[in-house]
Amino acid sequence: MLRKFVSIKNVGRFASYGASGDVELKRYNLIFAENGRGKTTLCALLRSLQSGDGAHVIGRATLGASDPPEAEILTTGGMITFHQGAWKETVPDIAIFDSTFVSENVHSGDVVHIGHRRSLYSVIVGKQGVDLAQQIDHLDGRSRAKAAEIGEKAAAILTFAPRGMTVDTFIVLEEDAAISHKIESKERELDAVKQAAQIRIRAGLVNLILPAFDQTALGAILCRTINTIAADAEHRVTAQIRSHAMHDRGQAWLSEGLGYIQGSSCPFCNQPLDGAASLVAAYRDFFSAEYNTLRSFIAAMRRQIETDLSDRAIGDLERVIDQNTTSVEFWTRFGELVTPALQGGVGDPLRALRQTALMVLDLKAAAPLGTVDTGTPLTDAYAGFGALQQAVAVYNQAVADANAIITAKKRATGAADVRIVEAALTLLRAVKTRFEPGTRKACDEYTLAQCEKKAIEENKSATRKQLDEYTDRVIGRYQHAINNFLDAFNAGCHRARGPESLPEHGHDGPE
Repeated sequence: MLRKFVSIKNVGRFASYGASGDVELKRYNLIFAENGRGKTTLCALLRSLQSGDGAHVIGRATLGASDPPEAEILTTGGMITFHQGAWKETVPDIAIFDSTFVSENVHSGDVVHIGHRRSLYSVIVGKQGVDLAQQIDHLDGRSRAKAAEIGEKAAAILTFAPRGMTVDTFIVLEEDAAISHKIESKERELDAVKQAAQIRIRAGLVNLILPAFDQTALGAILCRTINTIAADAEHRVTAQIRSHAMHDRGQAWLSEGLGYIQGSSCPFCNQPLDGAASLVAAYRDFFSAEYNTLRSFIAAMRRQIETDLSDRAIGDLERVIDQNTTSVEFWTRFGELVTPALQGGVGDPLRALRQTALMVLDLKAAAPLGTVDTGTPLTDAYAGFGALQQAVAVYNQAVADANAIITAKKRATGAADVRIVEAALTLLRAVKTRFEPGTRKACDEYTLAQCEKKAIEENKSATRKQLDEYTDRVIGRYQHAINNFLDAFNAGCHRARGPESLPEHGHDGPE
């Protein structure tokens, strides 16, 4: 306990005080004086000794003094000195009830603030309780600061998140390695839904149909002959062609010329044919109805091939391919299609077949009764046509697959809702944005701040539990004493009835 103010120098009015006479403090002491004589200075000196805060003394340094404040106070434990702005040791068991105490702990002016009520813990609970309460206050401050930080980081995240999506929903989105592909697919779907009417009337792809080509019929004509023609007639016609050097066109020339004989004169020179009756008979025997029928077959097949494999027919096929390509370009905006492809096109194989077939038919037409050796050119033409048929089969399968997708797209488009598709696309874009570098960093910082705040709150809860347990013990022991002090101070508070009567720290206390 305190025993004596030994000396006080350069503190307020105590420019150079030294104890003299019997001034040792007893159990009860009364110090009185008029205003301005140093009573408050002594309270400040004792408050500094209790708290160890030298500012209470330094702030009352004597005006005009050149030396710093100093003090010596004798206690039952020995002499304690204040030198160079600090106490050698402190005396915590000092309670000071003055205007400073009232201002800090009870009221300021006519208003009682929650801060004053919290400060009452130093009276009601004691130092350990105050320490716990101050720790909770500190944690409260950290929690509020962290909450403000979280709010700032949440606002930063909302600049990345789609409108209407909360931060907590945005940060838990899962990363998707195929997100770009899914976004492209959904964009096509949205485009399709928006153009539903056009999609419903848009045609699909068209199969490629090659012209028919009867290789068997051509082979049969090239090998066909007439066995009923007399050998003598064939010999004489052959000799006539050879003697006049008619070569490949001989038979055709003679056959046509035979049809122009009218009467008994030559249609070419108008000379009598009396001496050539047997030769004309041989011609008539050679160029019989069967011969003419064969020639008509050859001519008909030639016309058929010229029509079926004409440049116009080939052009029609090429237009189908071009139209399918254009259709694929349209439909790929709304879904993934395998584009039908035909390497090399259709023109060259068909033109090669046409030219080779017409060439051998011309050979057959020049000598209908002979067998034409087709040779390598026709074999190659057949092989090219066969390869083209296989390629077209593959092409048409791709067309069928594409049309199946197109049909499904038409059905889906008719039933789809633009708003639902747009919402799905917005979510996919949010997933992509969520894991871009800048967004990822902002989300990680937000999550870390939340974890830090959670740790602070857990620490605060644990500290509050300690304070509650401590309060239970203290109030149970000092309930009557506290009520007596409240009555003595005429505090106007509700009387303490146990731990449950005290205000929870951080909320309004007794009125």
